[in-house]
Amino acid sequence: MLRFIHNCHNKTALCQGTLSSAELNEATLLCVKSAQTDSFMKQKADLLEKGSLSNTSPLLNPFLNRNQLLRVGGRLENSDLTFDQQHPMILPKGHHITTLPVEDIHKKNLHASGQLLLSLIRQKFWIPDATNVLRKVTQKCLTCLDLKLPHQHN
Repeated sequence: MLRFIHNCHNKTALCQGTLSSAELNEATLLCVKSAQTDSFMKQKADLLEKGSLSNTSPLLNPFLNRNQLLRVGGRLENSDLTFDQQHPMILPKGHHITTLPVEDIHKKNLHASGQLLLSLIRQKFWIPDATNVLRKVTQKCLTCLDLKLPHQHN
């Protein structure tokens, strides 16, 4: 959709071919921002107004970056990790957008599950109650289900 909008506004510099990593990143950021606006409107407003959240918030020391995305704050900023690893984007656990990167990473990593999938997700995203979200995705995966079921040989 973003490419279509770009091409409508820029008839002389049309983008064609496969999507670039910059286009994919822009689309990811837009989707995450939309999901956060749907689910964390009060937290975003509190951060903008007060600069912090109440102690009852399930979010870990969040902050809003320059793109108005909620990210996890904390001690990891003192590490040598990338910015995304130090401050993963926060995804709401019950939102449809959250399942999309989980499913993608699950499939791209040969149907990874458990701690491996959690580790791969946390390189870019923070999901409250992530283990339950990941379990739901892997339980719905037909390939994983097929591998778990005993096959009958006739």
